[in-house]
Amino acid sequence: MAYLGLDLKETLIASSIFVVGATIWSIKLLPEALTRLVFVILTNTFYKIRIIGEENIPKEGGALLVSNHLSALDAFFVLASVDRPVRFLLSHKHFAKWWLKPFALAMDAIPVPFDEEPEQVKIALKAAARHLKRGHLVCVFPERQVSRTGMMQPFSDDIQEIMEGQTAPIIPIYLDRVWGTVLSPKGGRYIPRRPQNIPHPMTMLIGKPLPPEASLVQIRRTIRKLGCEAWESRKDDEVPIYLHFIRSVWRAPWALSLVDEHEKKHSRISILSRAISLGRILKNRWLEKKLIGVMLPESLGEVLLNLSISISGKTSINLSSNFDSAALDQIMTSLKPELIITTKDLYQKNFEALEDKEVAFIEDIMSQVKLRHRLSSSVMGLIFPTTTLEKISGSNKSPGIEDILSIQFTSGAMDRPKAVSLSHFNVSSNVESVSQVIPSTSAKDKLLLALDISNSFGYIAMWIGLNHGLPLVFTPSFLDAKTTAKLVKKLKITMLWTTPSILRYYLEHVNPDSFGSLRFVLTAGEKLNEKIASRFKERFGIQPMEGYGTAEMSGIITTNTLDVRLPGIYQQGSQKGSVGQPIPGVMVKVVDPLTFKEVPRGNAGLLLAKGPNLMKGYAMEKDAGHDAFRDGWFITQDVACMDEHDFVTIIDRKTRFLKCGEFFIPFHTIEDLLHEEFDAEPYSFALTSVSDQIKGEKIILVHTQEKLDHMKVNGTLEKNGLFPSNGQFEFLKLNKLPMTNSGKIDFAELKKLAGNH
Repeated sequence: MAYLGLDLKETLIASSIFVVGATIWSIKLLPEALTRLVFVILTNTFYKIRIIGEENIPKEGGALLVSNHLSALDAFFVLASVDRPVRFLLSHKHFAKWWLKPFALAMDAIPVPFDEEPEQVKIALKAAARHLKRGHLVCVFPERQVSRTGMMQPFSDDIQEIMEGQTAPIIPIYLDRVWGTVLSPKGGRYIPRRPQNIPHPMTMLIGKPLPPEASLVQIRRTIRKLGCEAWESRKDDEVPIYLHFIRSVWRAPWALSLVDEHEKKHSRISILSRAISLGRILKNRWLEKKLIGVMLPESLGEVLLNLSISISGKTSINLSSNFDSAALDQIMTSLKPELIITTKDLYQKNFEALEDKEVAFIEDIMSQVKLRHRLSSSVMGLIFPTTTLEKISGSNKSPGIEDILSIQFTSGAMDRPKAVSLSHFNVSSNVESVSQVIPSTSAKDKLLLALDISNSFGYIAMWIGLNHGLPLVFTPSFLDAKTTAKLVKKLKITMLWTTPSILRYYLEHVNPDSFGSLRFVLTAGEKLNEKIASRFKERFGIQPMEGYGTAEMSGIITTNTLDVRLPGIYQQGSQKGSVGQPIPGVMVKVVDPLTFKEVPRGNAGLLLAKGPNLMKGYAMEKDAGHDAFRDGWFITQDVACMDEHDFVTIIDRKTRFLKCGEFFIPFHTIEDLLHEEFDAEPYSFALTSVSDQIKGEKIILVHTQEKLDHMKVNGTLEKNGLFPSNGQFEFLKLNKLPMTNSGKIDFAELKKLAGNH
């Protein structure tokens, strides 16, 4: 510059002009590089992205990246995580938006007119195919829309159109932990929400390449597998489950958390302070103990005690108040709980099983919680570190996520109840997964929990309410339909979770206007009878949803949820007759019961499940050898089928099938036919089988009908091709079918009664 005779000021100006010009030239030459740099900086500022399987992206040559779609930022996450330039398929509506178009042009995105004629869409997809042949990376979101239900949506055939005649591989991708962030449409709509932490952790799993001819089912199954692995990887930075509740208290201490059985409202800090107070009172009594039995009715005290036990690092054993003496004796002998907390009434009811055990009464404990305890515990809960809260609650050491949080029991419908050990991570994974697919919760939402917490479904619902700001509502007895109806109407309760048996009871005893505030009814624990579902819809104007799960899988495996309807958008969250899709992070498959090879979609077989919510094992020694696992999969013992969109339909239990000629017919098909033929109330007919020295096995039709025409029954079944191959049914009349604590027909007891017949 001195050579040109420029002074310092002129030199700086000239240099600035040169830098600006060079920058403009480089942006024009390589716009994608600058765009990617900007988004790498932004995403890594606000998100902490962990990439697993980065080596599966080819260093050169074309490949089709296929990803799930939970957020409007998904393309930018992929862009920031892959070292090569990526071309994205983008809806032409989004491409045309003024604020997005410059970035889309810079990234060389491919606009696709999804709303136009198929021929127009094919032309755009051909452009994507040409990019692949030129050796470029192309990314497609086969759901075409951001999921608004939290579930994976049906895949379009765009992938097959693009891959026709291609040799490039398909690279599956799963984006995890983006749901519920700033630009994910939780509950169907994009709602501004405050980020809970910055940077927000998220994971991107990149799977091994699939062949170009891979089917949509194969691609979908692979992405689900990556999702299962992603949820398992959360273990690295997960915390004990009660810490999520404590953090929610810190965020909003005065927010409503629970309405107790006396209609008294409790804030989050009130719940935490009372739970800490219980721990302080019981500290000396349970300091050296590990297994704490809880036998309480559904109540505030039951929630507080479970929370307090978890903070103190103990393991809760939630005992149903309806367990018979034989079941209780077996549990006491096998599990040996070191302290049992119950009510005086339940102690008297179960005196023989509890008389030689250390027992504390909840009435006496709660009476010791004074105002000064609650005030001091409130201060501690807000300002003390969690390790201190654990110690003052009676913890010897801070629990780890793999430590056993609770021992729950199976329903015992087909056999005696089994004790299931669930870790903090098992339960927390299930809670987080289910919370992703339940309808969006607002400050006005409240959940009526018409379930026992001793039921694994009820236990999961309790933690969802505590950790996700969904106020729980308890009634003095959820079997008191009149009181329950008044409470729903008075508090404007919006959600009801229960069993089909309880739903049937409400159907008969509740006026339609009392349930006018409900918008989401979810049932589990037994099969939702179509007759009950249709009658409930007809009476109350709301379709009950059905979920499915087992205690071994921490409560929930699959569920239906509400459909999302918005202008220009329809996403299916439920399917009639099904138990829904697997919840996020959980995989299911249907296999041949003999070879355990996966059967084609739509075919019936044995249902297997796996995921981070899979139990640690059975707690009682006699159950340890139970044949429940195969290659890391849990064998549910249910026969089911699954369609191409992953909706699962339960057919019946593996042991409940009847040979009719060359075919095996599920018992429930016959039961449903008889209910319809005789216009009978649900649970009026049930089939069971008992051993027979002559026939090998005989089928018993158990019924509750006063006058049943046996000839008409046999004629109806023969007409429909449902007559047993080994002869006629035998009949057994009962006043009422035996039921389990969770509302299912107790088939074990039914078989025993039939055997004594």
